[in-house]
Parts: sequence; C-alpha cells; structure tokens
Amino acid sequence: VWDPVTGEQWELPPPPLPAVWNYWMPGRWNAAVLCAASGGACDHLHCRGAPFLVVFVGDDAWQISLFTYSPEAGSWSEPIFAAPASEYGVYSAPTALVGNSLYFMIFRGDSMLRYDLITRKTSVIDHTPAKSMSSIHDPTDPMTMEDGGILVGVDYCERLFLWSMEENPNGDIVW
Repeated sequence: VWDPVTGEQWELPPPPLPAVWNYWMPGRWNAAVLCAASGGACDHLHCRGAPFLVVFVGDDAWQISLFTYSPEAGSWSEPIFAAPASEYGVYSAPTALVGNSLYFMIFRGDSMLRYDLITRKTSVIDHTPAKSMSSIHDPTDPMTMEDGGILVGVDYCERLFLWSMEENPNGDIVW
C-alpha cells in the first residue's frame, strides 16, 4: 500500500491465493484500499497512513473468494465469501464505495459482488443492466452517485447507457 502524497509504504504479505494460482493459471483479481478509521475519527479528506483496510477479491478456475487485510491484525482474513466461478470470474473494473458497501464487478459485468464493511457480509447482485444487453463484450463500471446511490454505465452500439440502482423496501434490486 502506497500513500502517494507522503511516499509512505506498507508491504503486505501476499493474499492467501489458492494453490492452483501459478504461472500457467494466474487467476483474476481486484482490490480496494479504504480508510478504516471508525467512529468519525477521520473526515476522509486527508486520510494518511493507518488504519487502512484492503479488500481483495480473486478467482481461480473453481471459485471466487474475498479476503480482507488490516495492519492491526497483520494478516489476511479467512475467506469471507466464496462462490463458484464462471468462465468470466472477477473483473478488474473500478470498484464503487456506496455508503458502507463496496461493489466489485464479476461474471463479465453481468453481476456485482457487494461487501458490507460493517456487517462483513457479502451478497451477489445478479441482474445488472449488462445482462439484458446480449452482445456486450466489455464490463460495466459501477460509480458512486452524489446522493449516495450506485450508477452503472454501459457503452453499447456507440451509445452510453446509464442506470441507477435502487433497493425497494423488501430488498429487491430495481434498475
């Protein structure tokens, strides 16, 4: 982890990758570094140094796994999430932080993995707008909206389509 303003660096141990990750089958992964100050101790305008949290999502030929790393623990967590991987696995698209949740694109942009930073629980949002556009070859990119919602952008047939996600009272996702 590198702070480009101060030049300070922290070297982390490698994530607990599956044994099948090697030169011939490296797997796909994505990660996010977040400020882990709790209780309003940081305004997030000038975060510097620890405490920080690294959230790592990786896949091999069989499953997708999510791990976290904090300097206080000095080690990676046990897998917090594990699900069967499809042929498309984890995308290295930008992540989006919305409220207390971090969103990773998975399965060719057809789905998102949501990790709740407070409860440390995950859920898969299986119906992104890309799923309804059958000839999309590039992943969609999640973005945080000014009002705290999530927006997904899809470039399709030389047009930009934007969808915002809402959760209705019974927890269903609506685009």
